[in-house]
Amino acid sequence: MTQKIRFISTITALMVTFLAACTKEKSLEGKGYTILPTTGTVSKVQVFGDYVRDTALNAGNYITALVTLNASGSYKLYTDTVNGCWFSMDAGYVFDAATITVKLKGNGKPKNVGASKFVLHFLNDTISFTINTTLRPPFLSSKTELDYFPMVPGSYATYDTIPNADFKDSVKFTITNLTQTINGEVFRIFSYPKGKYYYRKNGLGQYYRYDPDYLKLEFKCLDDKLQVGDTWETNVFTFSIGSGPSAISLPAKLKCTIVSKNTIYTLTNTYQTKVVDSVIQVSEDLLTQSVSGGAFNSVFGVNRAFYAKNIGLVYYSIPSQDFVRSARSWWIY
Repeated sequence: MTQKIRFISTITALMVTFLAACTKEKSLEGKGYTILPTTGTVSKVQVFGDYVRDTALNAGNYITALVTLNASGSYKLYTDTVNGCWFSMDAGYVFDAATITVKLKGNGKPKNVGASKFVLHFLNDTISFTINTTLRPPFLSSKTELDYFPMVPGSYATYDTIPNADFKDSVKFTITNLTQTINGEVFRIFSYPKGKYYYRKNGLGQYYRYDPDYLKLEFKCLDDKLQVGDTWETNVFTFSIGSGPSAISLPAKLKCTIVSKNTIYTLTNTYQTKVVDSVIQVSEDLLTQSVSGGAFNSVFGVNRAFYAKNIGLVYYSIPSQDFVRSARSWWIY
């Protein structure tokens, strides 16, 4: 009886081992087993890397896509060849329904400058995305002013702006060789198609902006020596709410806070996703006081500015106006 039990146990163990081996083999291609492809959909493509004419793609050039798989099976995504480039991946396998992010590496060498439309294929589903090829790399961080707001004349940055009623495409801000003295301080002029911005710095990690239109004053927009949680405020000034006869003038001040420091920030723009490091986030909160006095209170909520080392301002948001300005490219000397 004992020998019979041992024999049955041995057979059972062998069967389990055999089935486990078969299951393992089924998860691999080319092992003599047929793997039925799963069904699903593809969405949310993100593009990474710089795409420069006549420059071979490398490990930094790839795309990611969100794939929803409805059942177990194999999957593989690919693109056609466009402008000398294509994206591909090795086949994958899932054991159950899942939503995953897949990565496809870039291949080839862009031939022409401009926007190229690609189609990503997954079984019977497709999604299109655009890659912009430039004549030279779209990103150059400063090698001369190694701080959080380089102001070298000739440098520029382009931004995607939402809402963008005044512009049909990105907005280019150029650092000019012009300066203007305001209240005894010399400001560098940043120009864009609709006007100017005025900035200066003191070489001690403090950066200032002069706002002639909205706040009508100079204020410190960044202090890179402060730590997370540190704050500073402007002196009290007069701020008008509304316009015309119904306008109200109130005592006000701007409060700024270091929200985060030395972080990584991901910019997702029209053509690609760009990850920048050494980022400082600053919140800006306009506080007003009632005509009868009392405490200063927030009026419109908090605006947020993100500054990257050797680049400058890469992202700015005004939630109360649904306004966002996100850097698409930069060339900082």
